[in-house]
Amino acid sequence: MATLTRKLLSSYDSRLATLEGAAYDYASGRVSAFLAEFPKATAEQVREFAIGAVDAAVSAYGDGASGIAAELYEGMAEAAGRRVKSALIDTSDVSGYVEREVRYQLRKWLAGDSEGFAEACGKKAKDQVQRRANQTMRINAKRDGLRYARVPMGGETCTFCAMLASNGFYYKSAKMAGEGNHYHENCRCKVIPGFDGMEVEGYDPDEWLARWGAYQDLDGMGLTEEARKAAKQALSGAAPTAKAIEAAKEAARQQSATEIAARSIAKAVRQETDVTKALQSLESDTRHLEGLNFRLKGEGSLARKILSDSADKGLRLSEAADAITDVLRYTYQCDTDTLASDFFEIREHLEDLGYDWVKVKNSLGDAAAPYRGVNTKVKTPDGYEFELQFHTAESLEVKEMNHRLYEEQRVLDTSTEEGKARFDELADTMASNASGIAIPPGIEKVRL
Repeated sequence: MATLTRKLLSSYDSRLATLEGAAYDYASGRVSAFLAEFPKATAEQVREFAIGAVDAAVSAYGDGASGIAAELYEGMAEAAGRRVKSALIDTSDVSGYVEREVRYQLRKWLAGDSEGFAEACGKKAKDQVQRRANQTMRINAKRDGLRYARVPMGGETCTFCAMLASNGFYYKSAKMAGEGNHYHENCRCKVIPGFDGMEVEGYDPDEWLARWGAYQDLDGMGLTEEARKAAKQALSGAAPTAKAIEAAKEAARQQSATEIAARSIAKAVRQETDVTKALQSLESDTRHLEGLNFRLKGEGSLARKILSDSADKGLRLSEAADAITDVLRYTYQCDTDTLASDFFEIREHLEDLGYDWVKVKNSLGDAAAPYRGVNTKVKTPDGYEFELQFHTAESLEVKEMNHRLYEEQRVLDTSTEEGKARFDELADTMASNASGIAIPPGIEKVRL
């Protein structure tokens, strides 16, 4: 079976890219130089010079592009054991197209964007050089009755390209295989005609079918763009086994959670100074902020919570992150006798500053609860929600003690007899620890 080697294909891709780059540099460089030398040139003068520069670039480098495409085509035929006529060279006149495109792009220069106009002229020259190579392939493939495949060449391949690649040499025309379309950033996918029985080294349509399915899954997982790209890039360069696909998905989830956590913390940081200042101004002889150094949740801890909440609640990672309101959190430690009055005084002052109380959960008066405290959600004047807790010295001590027990409890395997027994033991211990906390007077009035 004939094989088109990856070395040969990569060489073609590299040589073509060099010609495309040279055409871009030539056209954009000449237009930039003209604009710099003749700042008072009229629109007609700029347009006519730019048309000439793009035409010259295509003429200078287009023949070379057609030549290496013809060279590749003949090499493919030889490898496949097919005797074909000498490859035809595309010599089509694109001056009309160039003129229309330059006329359209001239609006950038008219709007004062000289650099953007020069870059657009360079891109048009580059595109036409690539088109010459593609057209050379097309006219020969049509003559010899070949079908086409879309072959990914780079580290980045999008879901749509993966779908096209999964069909192999199926397409009756280059257009059907997506020639001329770059469906993703840095797309270097090649639309290649194939002789009967020809294979492309490193290109397996069945593997791309598996990648396509994995890519669709990745697209639906609510990942960050960076994590999704990284996962697809990893799968593009590795055999898409079930193990590799699951590893890529898990790595993408981890990366996404970390990136989302970092963004959430950055958002909290923007609010922290004003909130801390407001809460510190309300400290008194009967109450103070405890654990202020830990008011911002750590990135690793937040990422783990995003992942666990997403899995437990069936949420997208971003949805799980949005539901977490203790990225910025504070605790007032109050005297037992004044906790209720401290709560109402703080609430009144914060409301005067434009803060809104969203939720109040009061378990401090419930002697049977394993967690004893007042947890509230408060919204800043800018609409950002943070957590504000109220504790006595005693309830705060028990909270820290029980939290360590809870961390052990939450990872137990309760499907086993031993795990269930330990779970129940820890629950009893936490309830016992909390049962002795003194109940502050008037605590029953603390509510939303």
